[in-house]
Amino acid sequence: MENIIPINGRIAIVDDKPKEAMPLIRTFSHNNIPYVYIKGDDMNYLPQQPENDIRILFFDLNLIGGQAVSYKQVKSILIKTFTKLIAPNNYPYVLILWSKQEKEYEEIIKTAFDNELKDRKPIAIKSLPKTVYFPDFDEEEHSNNFDLFDELKKIVQAIPAYSYLMQWENIVHDSSDELLKGIFPNAEPQEWENVTTNIINSLGQAYLGKHFSDVSFEDRIKASLFVLNMVYIDSIDNRVNQCSISDPQKLNLQAIDEQKSEAFKATLNNKLLIYTNPNNICEPGVVFQYSNPTKDYFEQFLHKVLSIISIRREIISKKPDLLDSLLKKELNLRINQIKQEIQKTWMKIGVVVTSSCDYAQKKKTFDRIVQGVIIESRFVDYINQGDAFYTSPVIRYENRNYIVVLNFNYFITTELTNQPSHITLFKMRRQMLAEIQSKLARHISRQGIMNL
Repeated sequence: MENIIPINGRIAIVDDKPKEAMPLIRTFSHNNIPYVYIKGDDMNYLPQQPENDIRILFFDLNLIGGQAVSYKQVKSILIKTFTKLIAPNNYPYVLILWSKQEKEYEEIIKTAFDNELKDRKPIAIKSLPKTVYFPDFDEEEHSNNFDLFDELKKIVQAIPAYSYLMQWENIVHDSSDELLKGIFPNAEPQEWENVTTNIINSLGQAYLGKHFSDVSFEDRIKASLFVLNMVYIDSIDNRVNQCSISDPQKLNLQAIDEQKSEAFKATLNNKLLIYTNPNNICEPGVVFQYSNPTKDYFEQFLHKVLSIISIRREIISKKPDLLDSLLKKELNLRINQIKQEIQKTWMKIGVVVTSSCDYAQKKKTFDRIVQGVIIESRFVDYINQGDAFYTSPVIRYENRNYIVVLNFNYFITTELTNQPSHITLFKMRRQMLAEIQSKLARHISRQGIMNL
C-alpha cells in the first residue's frame, strides 16, 4: 500500500509533557516521518504566525498537567492554542485527540469548533488511546503490542478523498527528490558545488539562449528553475502512473442545488485554469481588457461569434408553425435582443499567445494577441462553435459565471508595453493557453478545399 501519512513535515504534536508524546515521536522516527513537536502549555513554543500547512494534528487536551480545571478554563486554553497554531481557513486537516481525557472534554471541543474556532474547524476529529501507553493515568510508559502507525493509517484511510490527496502530496515530495538525484550527480563533497553550479548554469543557458549573459543573476537562476519545472511535471506524471491507490473506492456524491453547482464548478475552474494576479501584461496567457476599444469593431466581432443557426433553431422550437416571411423578422429581433443582453456585462479582451521562449530569449518583436470577449455563461448556446472560434469552460469572475470567447480571425500583433491603459484581468494556466495556441496553429495552417 502506498504511504498516506504525510512525509513532508506536515504533522504536528501538541503535548505539555514530552515524555507522553514519546510513543508518537518514536513511531514517526522509526518510519522516517518528519513532524513538529510543540510544548502545548507554554505559549512561547507556539508559532509566531499560525500555520497553513498542517495536515494531521495530534492534540493533548489536558495542557495544564494534572490540575483540576473548569470547563471555562479548558475552553479558553483550547481557543488560545488553536488561534496561535492554525490559520483561519487552513487547508483541511484531521485532528487526532492524543489524550487521556478526550471523552471528558468532548462537549467543550464541539462547542468551540462550532463557534469561536469555526474558521479553524478540522474535517474530522478522531481519537488515539494514549491510555494504551499510560494506563490508569500512569506517568510511566507501558509496553504493549499496539501498532500506532497502522492505527494512524486506518484513521486517514477512513476518509478516502483525504487519503488520496495525502498520497498525491507524498508523490509530489518523492518526485522532487527523484528529479534532484537524477539531474545533480552524487559527486564527491569537494566537487559537488562546482558540478552543481555548472549544471544550473547550463540549464539557464538552455532556457535563455544567447541572452543568458545579458540578464541579472536572479533571472539566470529563475531560468534554471523553469527548466526543472518542465521536467518535474513529467516526473510526477510517471509516479502517479506507477503508484497503487490506497483502498480505491467510489466516492459518494451528494446532490446540490443546480445554481450552486454551476457556481461551484466555475470557481473550481478558476483554480484549475487561471491565475488571478499576473506579474506583467507581457506574459503568455495574460488576458487583458481593452480600456477604450473601437465600438464598431467589437460589435462586428460579436455579430460574427453569434451562431445564427442556433438562434434560428431556438425560435423554430418555440414557434414551429411560423411562416418564413415572419421567421426572418423574428430572427433579427432575437439577435438584437441577445446582443443587447450580452453588452450589459461583456468585457472586450485580448489574450497574449506569444510563446514563452520568445520572451525569455528576447526574440519577440511584437506581442501576438487573439482578440475576444468575456460574456456571461448563460449565452454559451448562442456561440458559434466553428474552427475559427474558441469557447472556454465556465469561470467565476466578479461573482458572475463567464466564458471567454475568441475568434482566431481577430489575430493581431502589437506592442503591449506601449499600451499602459490596458487592464490586466488574469492569466491562463499552461494547459488552457496550449489548447488555444494549438487551435490557432491549426486555423492558420488549414489548407481549405477547392471544389466545383
